[in-house]
Amino acid sequence: IKVARLNNLHHTTHRFLPFFIGILYLLLAISSMQFDDITYDEQDHLNYGIRLLKGNSSRQQPGADFNTTMPVSMLNALPRAAEQWVNPTLEKKDGGESDTRQGRYVTILATLLLLAYLYCFGKSIAGHLAGCWAMLLGAIDPNILAHSRLVTTDLYATLAWVATLFHLHQWLHKKENNHFYFWCIALAISQCCKINNILLYPISLLAILGYQLHIGPRISLKKIWLPLFSFVLIQLFIINAAFLFYHTGMPLNDYTFS
Repeated sequence: IKVARLNNLHHTTHRFLPFFIGILYLLLAISSMQFDDITYDEQDHLNYGIRLLKGNSSRQQPGADFNTTMPVSMLNALPRAAEQWVNPTLEKKDGGESDTRQGRYVTILATLLLLAYLYCFGKSIAGHLAGCWAMLLGAIDPNILAHSRLVTTDLYATLAWVATLFHLHQWLHKKENNHFYFWCIALAISQCCKINNILLYPISLLAILGYQLHIGPRISLKKIWLPLFSFVLIQLFIINAAFLFYHTGMPLNDYTFS
């Protein structure tokens, strides 16, 4: 009976390991966040997110440096939007510091999703304990901890990168066809997080070509048109919707590149 109880306890502990790791991360992130000053670019990201919530997605704003901002920052502006909705006459005179600190909690929640993806990715490849180990390494990684407490786009970019590769792996290697659409969505969302994520297009293409050439059965051209059309449609819709369809369809000749 004692052996059975120990085995049940051991099994229960293993099952709840991801939960404990998530709690560990939250304790590290929230406790250390209280001592951090506002970085020089956080308010630019937050202000762009606020403008998006107001329906203005243009980066060309007088007196603002929005060259590196992306639509995902709208998530960090949601706490202030909720405050304003509850109290329409609310005015703050702290230069946006309190709004920035509140917005940081959204990035922390996004990091929990990143840790969940790390667990699922590791579990998919090598089992439950491998997933827990991958999740733990992410939870205590100094780089992830640093960026997960800021109103910037770096953590979101990492989350979208991992999510894209996870769903691509599940689609190609695990042959779970529904992950094809999850991969399309994750890839499109990644373009709304950071410009560097454009590299995911050639990386995904190389993975697909490599899989078809060396591992899986080759896809006939007759079967590729519908998935290709779905892929293009998802990319165009999500990216344009994230920017509120600003200048959608505008000719390249009308743009000023720098």
